[in-house]
Amino acid sequence: NSPNSRVFNVTGEGQALLTSYDIWTDALAQNTAVIKTFNVDVADGFLNLNFTTIVDNAKVDFIQVTPTIPVSRVSLRDSATIFVSETAGNATITVVRTGSTQEHLTVEYTTNEIVGAGAATAGSDYTQPNDVRANTGRVVFEIGEAEKTFTIPIVNDTLQEANETFAIGLQNPSSGTLGAPRTVLITILDDDSPTSISVSEANVTISEASPTVTITVQRTGNINGISSINYATSNNTATAGLDYSAMSGTIVFAAGQATQTISIPIVNDIITETNETFRVTLSNAMGALLGSQTISTVTILDDDLNLGSLTRQTAVSGLNQPTALDWTPDGRYMIVAQKNGIVRLVDNGTLRATPLIDISSQVNDTRDRGLLGLAVHPDFANNPYVYLLYTYDPPETAGQSGLAAPDANGNRPSRLVRVTVNLTTMVADPASLVVLTGTNSTWAYTSRPDGNSTGDLSILPSGIVNGTTITAPASQIDVGVQDNDPDRIGTQNQNIRDYLADDSESHGIGAVHFGLDGYLYLSNGDGTSYNFADPRAVRVQDIDNLSGKVLRIDPITGEGAPGNPFYEVNDPNSNQSKVFYSGVRNAFRFTFDPITTLPVIGDVGWGSWEEINTGAPGSNFGWPYLEGPNQTASYQTLPQAVSFYNNGNINSGSPSNQTAVFPILSRSHGAPDNANAIMVGDFYNSNTLMFGDINGGTLYAATLNASRQVTNVQVFDSNISYVVDMEMGPDGNLYGVNLVTGSILRWT
Repeated sequence: NSPNSRVFNVTGEGQALLTSYDIWTDALAQNTAVIKTFNVDVADGFLNLNFTTIVDNAKVDFIQVTPTIPVSRVSLRDSATIFVSETAGNATITVVRTGSTQEHLTVEYTTNEIVGAGAATAGSDYTQPNDVRANTGRVVFEIGEAEKTFTIPIVNDTLQEANETFAIGLQNPSSGTLGAPRTVLITILDDDSPTSISVSEANVTISEASPTVTITVQRTGNINGISSINYATSNNTATAGLDYSAMSGTIVFAAGQATQTISIPIVNDIITETNETFRVTLSNAMGALLGSQTISTVTILDDDLNLGSLTRQTAVSGLNQPTALDWTPDGRYMIVAQKNGIVRLVDNGTLRATPLIDISSQVNDTRDRGLLGLAVHPDFANNPYVYLLYTYDPPETAGQSGLAAPDANGNRPSRLVRVTVNLTTMVADPASLVVLTGTNSTWAYTSRPDGNSTGDLSILPSGIVNGTTITAPASQIDVGVQDNDPDRIGTQNQNIRDYLADDSESHGIGAVHFGLDGYLYLSNGDGTSYNFADPRAVRVQDIDNLSGKVLRIDPITGEGAPGNPFYEVNDPNSNQSKVFYSGVRNAFRFTFDPITTLPVIGDVGWGSWEEINTGAPGSNFGWPYLEGPNQTASYQTLPQAVSFYNNGNINSGSPSNQTAVFPILSRSHGAPDNANAIMVGDFYNSNTLMFGDINGGTLYAATLNASRQVTNVQVFDSNISYVVDMEMGPDGNLYGVNLVTGSILRWT
C-alpha cells in the first residue's frame, strides 16, 4: 500500500525480465491490476520463471503463455575464411537456418571477386554457379532441415601461383529473412609450388572474453605426403599465464590434409589495461618447407573498460522486433519503433498497451525493410513531433499479389514523415502525418514494384526517368552529373526529385537524428543489390540522386538546410540541396561526434570491410568504387570507377573537388577482425564511441584522439547478437535495442 512495500525480481529462462521491480510504482493504488508482457525464448519446451523476493513476497494472479512462431532466418554458418586445396575439387560452404524450420525454403548464392593481389578469377580458378541464372545457385531446405551445404568447383591448374581468394554471398530467401553473415571468403591453396607450411593469418584479433583463439595453419603445394611442423607461443606485450596460456607442440598433416588449427586459451582478467599481443611461431618443418608467413600475432582486446563496470540489464521487454528508440526531453517517455510500423511508448519504465501510433498499413515490413528510424523533436513541449523513417508500401499495393503485395519483396520507395503527438494522451493522430522526405516516393516512380532488383540486373532503376515505365514533368526532375544506369544505352541522369529508392531487400533507409545544430539528419543506402556487383549503384556518386547519402533537412519544411555543401539558395527542395554526405553503401546507423558535431556513420560493407566514417560537410566516402581502404572488386573496372580513380578519387562532374575520405576505422571480414555487419551506436563520452557487430554479437568501445582518429578498440559486452541500435539515455546510461529478443537493454 506504499512505495517499496513489495519489491521483487523476475527472470525467464535465465534472462532478467524485471529487476528490483516495485509494483506500487506501476499500480499507484491498492487492488489495481498490473499486466506485464515479455518475449522469452524457450529451447526445451519448458518455460522456467523465477520470482526472487527483495521486500515482502512476489505475488501474481495469473500467467498466460502464448506460443509464437519464430521467424525463419538464413545465414552462412560463420564468417571465418574457408581454406581449400586446389586439389580438393570443390569448396564446401555451410548454410544454416534458425527459428522456424517448418516450411520449404530456398536461398540463392553467388560468387564475387575481391580486389588486389591474391584475387581469384572466375573461370580460371573457380567455376561460377548457373543453377538459377548466370552466377547464381540455389540451396533448398526441406521441412525440418536446419543446415545445408553447397559446393563451388575449384579449378586445378598447373600454374605456380600465390594462394587466391574470392567471396560467396547469399540472397533472396523464398521466405523468412536473411541473417548474417551473408558473405564469406574462400581461399584456394595452390598445389603447384613446392610443399610449404605457414600460418593463414598474419594477424588475429580476439576478445579477452573469448575462451580461446584459433590459429589456422595451412599446407600448400603437393599435399599427398605426410608433413609436420612445430609451433610455440611467445610474449610480446601479453604475458603467458596472465593473459594467455603458453603452448608449444607439433602439428602433423596427414596425406591430403591442407589445414590444421591450434587452439590457445585466453585468460579473462579483471584488470583495465591496453590491448595486448603475443605471437605464435612455426618452426622445424618436416616433409615441407617453411612458408613465408611463419608468425601470427594475436591481439587480445581488453574487456575491462576504464569507463567502469558496465552491467547489462533488460530495461523493457515484450516488444515485437524493435529497431530504434528515443526519449522525450524530460526523460519520462521512451519511444520505440517496431519494424512492423507500430510505435510503442514506455512510460517511466512501463510499456503501455496503447501504441503512440500504428502506421503498419504504410510500412513495407520484409527482410531488412520496415520502420527503422525514429527521432523526437528536441523542443517536444512546443513542437510535439515524432519523426519516422521507413520503407513505404504505396496505396497501390492493396489487393496486389506476389511481389507487389503489401509487405512483399518487390521494389519499393521510402519515406520520412512527421506525426503530431497529443501531449495529454501521448497518442499521435495518423491524420497529422506529414511527408518531409520522399514526397515523390510513389508507385508511379518505382520501377517494377512487382519485381525484385536484388537478384535481377535487367530491371531498370527506380527514381530515374527512362522514357518508358518512368516519366515525369520537368519540375520533378533533377538532372544529374553522370549516367546512373551504365548498362543501358544512353545517359540515364534524369533523377526524380525527392525520391528515396529501395530496389533491394536491404540497403534502404537507416537512421534519423537531430543534430546539435537543430537540423534533421537521415541516412539512405544505395538501394541496390547487397550481394553481387550492381552497376546501378553508381547513382550513389551523383549528388542529384538521393541514394547512398546522408541528408540534412529542415525538420519543419523538409527543405535542404542552409549551409549544406551543395545547397541551392534558389531551390532548397532540390536533391543536392539536401545532401550532406555521399558515397555510402548502407549507413544503417549513425551518431554525432560531440567534439566536431559531425555525423559518424557505420557503413555496412560488402565482401571485405566494415567501415566507420566521418568527415567535413560534403565528404564522399567512395562507395561503390572504394570499400574500406581499397578499391572495390568487381566495381573497379566500370568506366565510372576508372574515371574516379584517374581523377584522384574524385567523381568526374561533381561540383566538389574534395577527394574521397577513407574510414577512421576499417574492420576486415576475414582475419584479423572477422567482422560481419557494423552498427554505430552513440558516444559514451566525448572520446569514446560505442559500436557493435550485429551478427557477431560483440559490442565495442572505440577511443578517438584529438584528430578524431580511432586509436584503440576494446570489448564492453559479448555474446549478444542483433543489437541494432544503441543510444545514451537521459539518465546517463547506455541503452540498446535487441531486434530478435524484443527487448531494450541497459548498461549501468
